[in-house]
Amino acid sequence: MAFNTSRKTESGLPEAPGCRHNSGVNEDIADVRQTGPIQQSITDKVKKEFEPTHFDIRNDSWMHRDHRAMQGVDNVSESHFSLLIVSDKFKGKNLPARHRWVYKLIEEEMADGGVHAVQMKTKTEGEWDRSN
Repeated sequence: MAFNTSRKTESGLPEAPGCRHNSGVNEDIADVRQTGPIQQSITDKVKKEFEPTHFDIRNDSWMHRDHRAMQGVDNVSESHFSLLIVSDKFKGKNLPARHRWVYKLIEEEMADGGVHAVQMKTKTEGEWDRSN
């Protein structure tokens, strides 16, 4: 299942399939609009570390629930996230360095919390202004 890149959320992240309408989404999947403890922890850490001017976190776990890699794992409700972080703290850092910084920040959630994957966009305020 791919993102509809022609439709963007307010933050600029591609709209996840099934988010606009409930059609095709199993009723037993947790409401991804509710903030769970892992999502809250990531949010708190990112806001403290980067003091972002724009920040968005989207729980994409429901899209991966039935994947083979997720079979038998304890955490299927907070396993996949998409992040948008706009912060001038990224100035002078290339994309891999920015992503390593974010991964280091959330290494506890990745190891102990069972976060399987994080997709991210990391931009400075100037990059954000030019892209919007």
